[in-house]
Amino acid sequence: MPKYSILKGIRVVDITLALSGPFAMQILADLGAEVIKLEPPHVGDVTRETVPKLGERDGYYYLALNRNKKSMEIDLQTESGQEAFKKLIKVTDVFFSNLRPKGLEHLGINYESLRKINPSIIFCSLSAFGKEGPYVDYPAFDDIVQAMSGIISLTTDDNGAPVRTAVGSSDISAAVFSVIGILSALYKRKETGKGMEINTSMLDASMAFIPQLFEYYFVSKQLPPPMGSKHSAIAGFGYFKTLDGYVALGPCWSRITRAINKEELAEDERFKEPINRFFHKNELNAEIQEFFSQVTTDDLMNILRAEDIPAGPVRNLEQMAVDPQVEFDGAIRTIKDPVRGEMRFIDCPIRMSGLQEDEHLPPPQLGQHTDDILSNLLHFSSDQISRFKDEAEKHSKTLIDNSVRRRL
Repeated sequence: MPKYSILKGIRVVDITLALSGPFAMQILADLGAEVIKLEPPHVGDVTRETVPKLGERDGYYYLALNRNKKSMEIDLQTESGQEAFKKLIKVTDVFFSNLRPKGLEHLGINYESLRKINPSIIFCSLSAFGKEGPYVDYPAFDDIVQAMSGIISLTTDDNGAPVRTAVGSSDISAAVFSVIGILSALYKRKETGKGMEINTSMLDASMAFIPQLFEYYFVSKQLPPPMGSKHSAIAGFGYFKTLDGYVALGPCWSRITRAINKEELAEDERFKEPINRFFHKNELNAEIQEFFSQVTTDDLMNILRAEDIPAGPVRNLEQMAVDPQVEFDGAIRTIKDPVRGEMRFIDCPIRMSGLQEDEHLPPPQLGQHTDDILSNLLHFSSDQISRFKDEAEKHSKTLIDNSVRRRL
């Protein structure tokens, strides 16, 4: 979608890094909120250093997650940095962070302290395990939470070894729930005039993304089997090999019997009822696979679509970049950046009618908006700005030495 202005007038202070926080804040920025990304001087978001890069200091991760934002370099461990931060909170609607709770506490930041500065502030914290509990201080990233949440127990190879999912599902699920919470709090604030605290954990969000699988366990008292390439409960649902690739097949009984020229299977006692297909799903899958393996992917898709069977070819990113539906939707867009040149990116999937469509802004250079924010929003004098930068420079070695990017 083009950038919308539906959240114009909402200012967000963003202390995030990696995937979950920047992903959440990019959604708000796409919707028109003024998102001010606070970054440590000389260091910035760790994803600025991920390779491959565009230029010397633009990691692909950073470019994918930070359009339409402003970047302010600020050292929150200096006196002048704290002064600027507090002034910024006074004129802010939402504070958002995905630092560990003890990381925020180290900076003296919590809901109570910010509420004293601005009673209407909405404070949202996204962390791995929440703000309290036995795991509260444990460090974690997406892979770790996926493993702990139960997701990875369902994505194993043929030998039962865990397989990492390509999608950062723990990060993204928590990000989406955080955005829902923030939008709900903004709506409620119109009624009460008061802010609130929102806490989202990656662990809780990951489990909330697989409720049907937990329910399978709660109802049957049995663990759902690893998914592999087939659905754990529904026959004929999953990935099947073709003559030249793979096809994803959705639930399609009994139309699939016509598609594979085996209509007699519809009356087979093993498959007539759902409960029978559940217990004989491997046999039905084998019947489907036998036919699929003799047909090319394109020919098979024509057969399946003629029967109105939900199915799709397994494609790679290069193929999807030129997919006709993707091109029709405008899901891949281009930004012309005066510094970086032309950049392509995956757009936000939200489409809204009746709204003005604005052009996206490229991800900001580190500290690109620092002077503007200090001068025009916070009304710092030139002397205050000099002190702000001098204090940060004196502390820069400590910031760099302790930066997460040293662990990449």
